[in-house]
Amino acid sequence: MKSIFGLTVLFTLMACSQSSSAELDAEILSHPDPNVVQFYSDNLSRIEELRETIALDDEDVERRIDALVTLEVEYPLAAEITARSYVSDENERLALEAIQVLQGNLIMSDHHMPHDMSGASPRLRYMFEKHDASKAALRNAVADERDTVRVESASFLASLSDEQSLQIISEGAASGLYSEVEAANLYTLASDGVGEKYLQGFVGNGELEAQQTAVAYLGSNPDYQSTIRDAYFLNADAPTVLRVEAARTLSTYDVGFISYGPEITEQEGVDPALFEATMDSLIQLQKIRPILTPDQSQLLLDKTQSYIGTQQLSTEDEARFSDLTEELRTIAMQEQRLE
Repeated sequence: MKSIFGLTVLFTLMACSQSSSAELDAEILSHPDPNVVQFYSDNLSRIEELRETIALDDEDVERRIDALVTLEVEYPLAAEITARSYVSDENERLALEAIQVLQGNLIMSDHHMPHDMSGASPRLRYMFEKHDASKAALRNAVADERDTVRVESASFLASLSDEQSLQIISEGAASGLYSEVEAANLYTLASDGVGEKYLQGFVGNGELEAQQTAVAYLGSNPDYQSTIRDAYFLNADAPTVLRVEAARTLSTYDVGFISYGPEITEQEGVDPALFEATMDSLIQLQKIRPILTPDQSQLLLDKTQSYIGTQQLSTEDEARFSDLTEELRTIAMQEQRLE
């Protein structure tokens, strides 16, 4: 059965700020706890006074913000309902304050909605309806033309793994509302299993920084490590900065890195930055969990020395490769003694 609250949500999102009193009353009156209803009914005149102040002209923004803050402190339910109408207010400061009011209420009591609500209590049903209304209002701000308003809402909803918001961000990235880098960073805020679906679109596509974000995030997930390995780390045509990122990420999260990492030494024209990152990663892995045999360790040392001999390295690179060579030599000697 549809509640009064369900209708309230529709009208609240459509109504202008100055004409939301009836909606507020209806939503408060639909609260399942009669004590809550009585409290807000007893203080309705004070609530209306604060709401009227919030609805003042833009030149009174300080008073408007103060009134919203006061409403949040004294009557949080009324403040949450009221704030929904102001997340896209023409005054940016008030819009941001309204967004923060909604965020605060959602953080304090947000839970994942059960798949089956048939046995849910009236209070739980009310809470989820209230949350849905507030999230819907925040989603409107995700498409706001102002960067501060848009990102404030988007980052919060992305952290809740709100699929509808992530889709708005995706569409916004396609239209230019969000940069690819902004979108990629927002996707990383979503929980595992959600953000990946959007980030995988940057594999081999888009701005380098957006791809770098995707490599770092997806490379930590076993389901995508082979993709990052093949698309970047072992791909001689991929940009070096992304191959280095893949080396650092995969060596940290993929236990199989030590088996395919040495393949870099077989490729021609490998950039010093990638060669160094790969060797350093293999050295660190070998220190943690020795897997390389003495022959393999010696082979890596030989390959590194051979590589150095074919490169025109800067003074800084020479120093770093010298350190790598010494570490590889030490590992090879240790493995030989243990044999």
